[in-house]
Amino acid sequence: MLLALSACSGPTDTAIVVESSPDRSEIEVHVSSYEEEACSGSFVSHRLDHETRTQGPAVLFESNGSGVAIGDLDDDSDLDIVLAAMIGDSTVLWNRGGLEFTSQRIAHSGRAVAIVDVDADGLSDIVLSRGSLPPLLLRQEVDESGAEFVIQAMRGVDAAAYAMDWSDLDSDGDLDLVTASYDAELNVSAGRTAGGNRSGVVVYENVDGAFVGNTIVDSSHALAMLVRDLDGDGSSEIWIGNDFGFPDVILSHSDFGWVPGTLPRSTTMSTMGFSTGDIDNDGVAEIFATDMRPTSDDPETAAAWQPVFDSMQGGAPGQEMANALYRNHGGDGLQNEAVGLGLAATGWSWSAKFGDLDHDGLLDLYVVNGMMAMDVFPHLPGGELVEENVALANRGDGFVPRPEWNLNSISSGRGMSMGDLDGDGDLDIVVNNLNSPSELFENQICGGDSLEVELVSNRPVVGSVLTLYTSAGTLTRELTAVSGYLSGDPTTAHFGFSKVAEVSELTVSWPLGQTTTITGLAPNTHLRIEAAFVPDGESPAP
Repeated sequence: MLLALSACSGPTDTAIVVESSPDRSEIEVHVSSYEEEACSGSFVSHRLDHETRTQGPAVLFESNGSGVAIGDLDDDSDLDIVLAAMIGDSTVLWNRGGLEFTSQRIAHSGRAVAIVDVDADGLSDIVLSRGSLPPLLLRQEVDESGAEFVIQAMRGVDAAAYAMDWSDLDSDGDLDLVTASYDAELNVSAGRTAGGNRSGVVVYENVDGAFVGNTIVDSSHALAMLVRDLDGDGSSEIWIGNDFGFPDVILSHSDFGWVPGTLPRSTTMSTMGFSTGDIDNDGVAEIFATDMRPTSDDPETAAAWQPVFDSMQGGAPGQEMANALYRNHGGDGLQNEAVGLGLAATGWSWSAKFGDLDHDGLLDLYVVNGMMAMDVFPHLPGGELVEENVALANRGDGFVPRPEWNLNSISSGRGMSMGDLDGDGDLDIVVNNLNSPSELFENQICGGDSLEVELVSNRPVVGSVLTLYTSAGTLTRELTAVSGYLSGDPTTAHFGFSKVAEVSELTVSWPLGQTTTITGLAPNTHLRIEAAFVPDGESPAP
């Protein structure tokens, strides 16, 4: 299909050309310009109307906090925010523009949170994992009075779940669910007995709106999960990030079901989050895993961390209490190169995500830190290990701290995600803190240009790979449902590049094999690509 479309709003005079293959689709592209961008050279913090709290002084397990998801809930191209809470209400923040939000309380708690269209009705739903219970579906319904979330269990989903991810694992045009339990917490939780739910790693195949579960690992200590194509063979693997020195698990699908794969020789000891991104622009994504390691070895820091050093001795072969950055070296598999890139030690780290924060064409990294637990740090005031969040700029040959970006909050962050929340073309950041109000960091870094690509379709867009060709190099992004620590991602890809770079072509590789190519692009624009794919066995509309 060949289409030529013009900008639908804004001052741009872009005339774009769209080619799609195979020709069993209808593609519309809407182009708009950004809002005027503020430029102060750093990020500006805004307090949000949500606080994730503990019942009393924090102790182990409840100290883990909850996640956050960013996504377009009402299909207005403005990104909304969902903040989970361990106790009491979770919060939906509806984006009204200009960083103004309307709060809506959801009378359910949660740990991980994702914004996905579970029932393929064209409306984004919210899914909360609950630790000792199965995930909960907040199904969105819209009528003349506005949006309403109807609380539902997901048919067939019956296992206790802490971490989760969504992907079309069987390539049938709907999203399947993978969950993993955190058995260390389950073993001390009354909820396990009350709920009577199984645990471990469960793959749920989405079959006509119901889910058919298959337990592929009987027990897990999962804080994090990654469902991605790790070896480039076109099918996804499942990586379970386990806590407490239990080895991570990689599972690959074969004719015999899900079978264990090979871990890298060097891994984290307590995996707390995963993020993926192409940090060197070679078209292959790297994987970052967070763990615990102080950024300094001075006596004061060592004394604060001593109980952790004492309790985390040993571990499985190859494990180290440090972050990992896995690079794919083809036949040699994944290699941990965190030390050489300056990424091994960022503190007691939870959610970390890649994003081009300064628009230089290279993915930077933001990591949120801190811990509070009276039974772990009784020697510290309030039982809290106070640490700064860390912003790390990608300089091509490694990462360097950027404290001048003012992202060094000490509010004990847990869940974190990125997205353009004010429509000005750069990535803002939302952090769900523990026992402190959540924060939105408005990006006011100066310089560079950008392009944002929002995907909307009658088929899942999670797993889509977007490639932007520029005169300064090729940039690759993959849309994910969940990453970091318990946190959901928008279905909008963000590309940053220098002002002297020219953009020539964008390719979208959709999860089911279709390809869309767009030329005639202009920088500093937002593309909304609406794709209607014809299911196999059906004929295109006349």
